[in-house]
Amino acid sequence: MPPYSLCCLSAVNLSRFVSHPFTGSAAFDFSAFKETVSAGVRFLDNVLDRTAYPLDKIREFSRQWRRIGLGITGLGDVFIMMGMKYGEKESLDLAEEIFRTLRDTSYEASSDLAAEKGSFPAFDADKFLSANFVKTLPEELREKIRRQGMRNIQLNTIAPTGTTSLSVGQNCSSGIEPVFSLSFKRTIRTGIGDETRQEEVFDCAYQLYREQFGIDVPDYFVTTMDIDPYKSIDLQAVCQKYIDHSISKTLNLPPGTTFGEYKRLFLYAYDKGLKGFTTFNPDGSMKGILEYRDQTIRRVSAPERPADLPCDIHRITHRGKSFIVILGFLHSSLYEIFVIDDPKESIDLEAHDKGIVRKVERGRYDLIFKNGTETTKLKDFTRTYNSPDSSLARFISMALRHGTPISYVVDQLTKDTNFADFERSVSRVLKNYIKDGEEVIAGGGECPECGAKLTYRDGCITCMECGYSKCV
Repeated sequence: MPPYSLCCLSAVNLSRFVSHPFTGSAAFDFSAFKETVSAGVRFLDNVLDRTAYPLDKIREFSRQWRRIGLGITGLGDVFIMMGMKYGEKESLDLAEEIFRTLRDTSYEASSDLAAEKGSFPAFDADKFLSANFVKTLPEELREKIRRQGMRNIQLNTIAPTGTTSLSVGQNCSSGIEPVFSLSFKRTIRTGIGDETRQEEVFDCAYQLYREQFGIDVPDYFVTTMDIDPYKSIDLQAVCQKYIDHSISKTLNLPPGTTFGEYKRLFLYAYDKGLKGFTTFNPDGSMKGILEYRDQTIRRVSAPERPADLPCDIHRITHRGKSFIVILGFLHSSLYEIFVIDDPKESIDLEAHDKGIVRKVERGRYDLIFKNGTETTKLKDFTRTYNSPDSSLARFISMALRHGTPISYVVDQLTKDTNFADFERSVSRVLKNYIKDGEEVIAGGGECPECGAKLTYRDGCITCMECGYSKCV
């Protein structure tokens, strides 16, 4: 903005407009959202007149242009509450509809205010309507502006809303960011010298889900580090089409991001037409405001297993025999693996490739299917069904729940020439859960053809510089 401008900002908490969250009937209330946006425009316009300005120039500039910035917060929680993964197509479609509604309703409200109170003093209809952004408005809205004028020169911006989201938003996701973490420890000053205390803070959507359904969350509960950076850019590109000011978003780079990978992300953002591209490198010299972990090696205990874990089910064959691979998840992360024989192919994977692993007691697990009603498909399956190498499954589970990257586990299952085909079959299942863009760390991670860093794409070790590919 030019000198002597000011930020007259507010944010609408989108998570308040989701009805029947976490159900098949979840919906976004666009009618209530429009009413709130209209009230928000009037509110911020009134703030311009009620503000005690520190300088006459700021007051004059403010009232000449009447610039405001009505934005949003809580978008990441909206996706979760509606069963959508951040950055996937259905979330992009919903974001487009929300932000188009924000833009059109804001401009309509400002034009109606102009009819009521007068346009901003510097308003010129021809110049205003010839602006590139204003040209994207619906034609009937442009005609309304031509007739009635505009109360404000610009209306919408997406600010970071960090403190707003934590306090007023009851720890909703901030701005258009995804949920940073489902829960975290926050250090708070008590006001007595340097004394502090810690309290656990839960994301508002996660807290709501816990109250209704327990701590076992579906796979659409994704957080910052779960999201493909390219999909994060896609989301920002969709939203900014409808924002006449700037838009704030920080892309948290995966640990180990190389300069070449960063360059590709930057150019992708440029090609998408982003107004700004802000990133945070966890391996850099600056410490983040919010962090997942220390950058030192720590020996940590595995998170406690709840009674039920959602699971994916796969079938593999080895020397003519059929086996079932069951993968359990905790907070969308792989937590455990079971491999049992299934000579009769008792599970129809066409109908059931997901379920629940219920821990009944120590060493006893049931496989549960839910489809309206609950059905125990395999009872006490670790004892009833033979496991060809139960020790292998236990060691893989131990590695997963203690945070070992899946790529390391896959690498170990495939590198030793003494391993039989069975271990390789298990590794082929696990490699499907390596996130795209994750850097290859094991074995040096350098392309044998050009020396660039290798990454995973669709489970294959890939060089984005020369195109070299090796599937595990």
